[in-house]
Amino acid sequence: MKYLKIFEEFVSNVDLSKSETNLLLNELSNLLKSKGLIIDYKINVNKDHFRKPDIKDIGVEINIMYDKPLEGFDKLTKEEMVSQYSEKFLELSKVLDMFFIKWGERFNKANLMLLENKYIYGTRMNIKNIGNTYPRDWDKGLMFMDLVIKSKKFQRVKPTDKILHFSFRKNREFIEKNGIKMTSNERWSGGGELDLGDLDLSIDEPAVYAIQDFRTADGVGDVRWLLRRLFGKYNDLMFYIGEMGWSREDVTIDLWEIDVKGLGYKWYRDSNLGFSDSIKSKTTEDWIMSFDGDIPKESIKLVETFDPLD
Repeated sequence: MKYLKIFEEFVSNVDLSKSETNLLLNELSNLLKSKGLIIDYKINVNKDHFRKPDIKDIGVEINIMYDKPLEGFDKLTKEEMVSQYSEKFLELSKVLDMFFIKWGERFNKANLMLLENKYIYGTRMNIKNIGNTYPRDWDKGLMFMDLVIKSKKFQRVKPTDKILHFSFRKNREFIEKNGIKMTSNERWSGGGELDLGDLDLSIDEPAVYAIQDFRTADGVGDVRWLLRRLFGKYNDLMFYIGEMGWSREDVTIDLWEIDVKGLGYKWYRDSNLGFSDSIKSKTTEDWIMSFDGDIPKESIKLVETFDPLD
């Protein structure tokens, strides 16, 4: 297949990557075929043009469809369609979750991540939004999926003596007591020890996320665009206040300084982010991450707080 050549440019174990990818797609196709489903997919190669030939990730867009339309589906009411569709979607989701857990472990052995998201067929909406959608060809298709395959430890980076970490004010007492914990990089809020912002593509295991020290003699400067990138725009923050019960103070944002001396951690370029996200507009190495452990409270200092709603 055309996309397999790309693996030669960003992984060292080319043969393993080729064989594992072929096996994954073949096994997925056979698994779905046994359930009366077929797949149609499109490959997208995302490059970092400022570091040729830096291939950031391979994206696969998959449509999962019935091998023949469901009989009598068009005779159902909308409520019946939604109910039946949701049941079939969730049933398949459980099967795919087990499938991708297994393949994720296999890709990990080659320092590759396999990330997946499931959407309502014909949309990019999660199944939790099913009530806000209208049935569109749900008798013909069941699910739309995004797969992303990329390097995990993308590029070793030498950190500045002090690095920076942003977090909601809501997390301050936890961080003061426990330090900065490794977390999974995905949008979620409430129900856990920390509440995070959003970066586009998750890392498939916990890590500490930080930023190289970009401060000048005048301090941090205007970082409103950066806070929006990390924590969302006005409406996202108001959701925490209006729907999650956060206070106005909770959504202010703390800037923590991390002293990396003595930690002995390896730091890597964050493979979620590229040149367009650069803070200094000179390097793609501003955004960094480590898998080596939490940051102890003795190595951090609160240096400033920002109001993203101001």
